[in-house]
Amino acid sequence: MIARYQTPEMAALWSPEHRFRVWAEVERLALEAWEGLGAVPAGVAERLARALPAGDFEPEFSERVAAIEAETHHDVVAFVRALAERSGDAAVRRYLHYGLTSSDVVDTAQNRLLAEALDLVLAELEDLLAALADLAVRYKHTPAVGRTHGVHAEPT
Repeated sequence: MIARYQTPEMAALWSPEHRFRVWAEVERLALEAWEGLGAVPAGVAERLARALPAGDFEPEFSERVAAIEAETHHDVVAFVRALAERSGDAAVRRYLHYGLTSSDVVDTAQNRLLAEALDLVLAELEDLLAALADLAVRYKHTPAVGRTHGVHAEPT
């Protein structure tokens, strides 16, 4: 989306910092599922969660991912390495991205991001609908020229 047309909320939603936060949440949830199946030791998902920010990642994390990506030419590999570094935890490093493909993370996160974007769009549409309803009531007695195919109608 062209930046000048973005709302601040939509720009934040599609920022690398937010995208990486959603990717990290997908990784954490996958670890929880693996723990439930006994394939990953208990507590690894929680240890990853402790390494995550309360909100979106800070720009420095995105810069670190970009630096690694410049070497690897792979966005998800760069993200996983940066997240493993950030955790500083051997078990997290060992099991992070376990059993996942890049598409598992990217596609799942993309759907979550699209749902968040849709929530923003729907909220704006509700505001638009309210404004249109207000204008309809305010101008319900205002005469208007009828038109057919964009041409003024003639009185009959």
